[in-house]
Amino acid sequence: MGRRCIIAASALAALMLGAAPAFAAGGQSGLCHLKSHGNKIQHVVFLQFDNVHLRRDNPNVPSDLEQMPNLLNFL
Repeated sequence: MGRRCIIAASALAALMLGAAPAFAAGGQSGLCHLKSHGNKIQHVVFLQFDNVHLRRDNPNVPSDLEQMPNLLNFL
């Protein structure tokens, strides 16, 4: 499990470093133009979970979201 976390963190860091020049090259003031009423939308967060179960597959084992109560409350 620890090795997977290190690999995932390394991959994420590499992606972020590769994307940094693209963000800097935009030259925009950093504002998000989503054409909302009064331009009140500032950030959009897109979360995608693969194979996260809401219900229990096995009655003796908590579901994925039961093991992550903060994520369940957020959703």
